[in-house]
Amino acid sequence: MAVSNPARAMASPSRSARRFRVNPAYIFLLPYMAAMLLFSLGPAIYSLLLTFATFQAGRPQFFQAGLKNIETVFKDPFLWPSFLNVLRFLVVSIPAGLIFVVLLALLLHARPNRFSLVMRTIYFLPGAVTGPALVMLFLFTFNPDLSVFRPVLHLLGFTDIKQVVNNDTAPVVFTIMGFFGGAGGWIAVFYGALQGISDEIIEAAIMDGCNPIQLAWLIKRPLISRYIAFMLINVLAGNVQLFAEPQLMSGVTATISNLWSPNLVSYNWAFGLGNFGASAVISVMMMAIGIVLAYSVIRATNFYSTDTTAG
Repeated sequence: MAVSNPARAMASPSRSARRFRVNPAYIFLLPYMAAMLLFSLGPAIYSLLLTFATFQAGRPQFFQAGLKNIETVFKDPFLWPSFLNVLRFLVVSIPAGLIFVVLLALLLHARPNRFSLVMRTIYFLPGAVTGPALVMLFLFTFNPDLSVFRPVLHLLGFTDIKQVVNNDTAPVVFTIMGFFGGAGGWIAVFYGALQGISDEIIEAAIMDGCNPIQLAWLIKRPLISRYIAFMLINVLAGNVQLFAEPQLMSGVTATISNLWSPNLVSYNWAFGLGNFGASAVISVMMMAIGIVLAYSVIRATNFYSTDTTAG
């Protein structure tokens, strides 16, 4: 009869131990997955259910409305103009935001000295003023009667805030506000990414005859393309869901419609007209648009590729 080796038996784990071994990655993912389920995926599924619900005494009656809520929303005369407003805003804000943020980050990285450090801090400071406070600050800035830029505004022919802030100029106004409120953080992200570029790559490019412009555009920019794509996804998601800026400006100046964006139309359906089913339809539409835009950017930029030359 063969005698088992005690040392070998102690060294090899039992089947039950192997079966219940937990990958540490799942432990790190658990808090995020729980938060996503509670505050993202869960509300999204609930909104989808409300799309087909009627309400009695404030309580949803699921699957009782059929397609009625969808038909009601699609007949809303303010819905499609609100989407057009946001599209105009995206056309202005996305190229301007990406170009200027990347350009400023590249310029700062071209001269990594004390001046660059001071400028990075200056760019970052406006990010401390966001949301309603930022809107109120720019209302004073754009008001020709109160602004510190009053001589410039008067020179350009603006004598009333209604000439500066209205439905036609709103995309440009919101772009300026968003840039000064969020550009500093993205400049810091891009500068950190540029700092991660190997010195050997920079030195080799210079030895091959790259001038500063070629070095920035042909060498540095492709190496931070994933960060640019990440910014594009986040800016698209944020700008499509524009809400606070037009709502506050419509209440203060009465020059911008209180139904300027789809989120405002959804808010009006829910808390103005009491139709939460119709509001949920718009919410689901916005969620679908965000997913499609994010997926399009990911596919177009090959975002998850492990190839270091991708992008």
